[in-house]
Amino acid sequence: MYLAAGGSVISGNIISDNTNEVTGTKYGGGIGLAQFDGLSITNNIIFRNSASHGGGISLTYNDAQIINNTIVNNTASSNGGGIYTLNSNPFVLHTIVWGNEASNNPQISGIATVRYSDIQGGRSGEGNIDADPSFADTIYFYLSDSSTCIDAGDPNRKDPEDLQDPGSPLWPAMGTLRSDMGAYGGYELIDVMYNENANLPSEFILFQNYPNPFNPSTTIQFQIPNSQFTSLKIYDILGKEVSTLVSEKLNPGNHTYTFNGKNLASGVYYYQLVAGEYREVRKMVLIK
Repeated sequence: MYLAAGGSVISGNIISDNTNEVTGTKYGGGIGLAQFDGLSITNNIIFRNSASHGGGISLTYNDAQIINNTIVNNTASSNGGGIYTLNSNPFVLHTIVWGNEASNNPQISGIATVRYSDIQGGRSGEGNIDADPSFADTIYFYLSDSSTCIDAGDPNRKDPEDLQDPGSPLWPAMGTLRSDMGAYGGYELIDVMYNENANLPSEFILFQNYPNPFNPSTTIQFQIPNSQFTSLKIYDILGKEVSTLVSEKLNPGNHTYTFNGKNLASGVYYYQLVAGEYREVRKMVLIK
């Protein structure tokens, strides 16, 4: 998404797997903004995007507000895997910038005023932390129960209250009414995030891995309808455990994990999902 004039809000989006294909220097794999006034970027999940500058977000001549976003696993060949700024000074609040990669300044490159955010490698500013956000999944990037990003926001800015549970934030925010960091927290938390609650799966499903056969990696996806302690393990044909992909309490929804068999021999393997009382096994084949 590359924008050059007008507009005021980018909110409630999942922006992923984009590459800026503009010739020459490429700004903004996920969002590229130039010469905007009064723009607000709120409650977005921005991941696995790429560009030469600003794999997640690029801002040039723009002092946008970047509030309650999750910006993870983006890449830049030059500067700012997460956020890149040029002649800009955006205000970043309650935002997670983690796991981004770049040749220089992988998380944030350039000037930015950052407050109460989780920035890998650290960033000066009131309330900022440098701690693994402990995501519960790799699709929606919900926070796990143990995440240090829960209740870590500005104490003067609150998550919306769940009227059915006074004193608690409206799902999928967590903790108390103090704002969480990331896309699901904050006083500007929007309805599109809540609507995922209505679209949660109604049953347990373990999908067939893809690709299959594979060499050396494959993706395994499953869905759970409610919060459960969940394990996903890989076994060889003799029943010996060779890998544990997840072993923790997960939030309801769709979850995707990657299994890499580069250190294993060719052959038949099994992956088993256990979530509460639900248990299912599927077969996959590694061919080298």
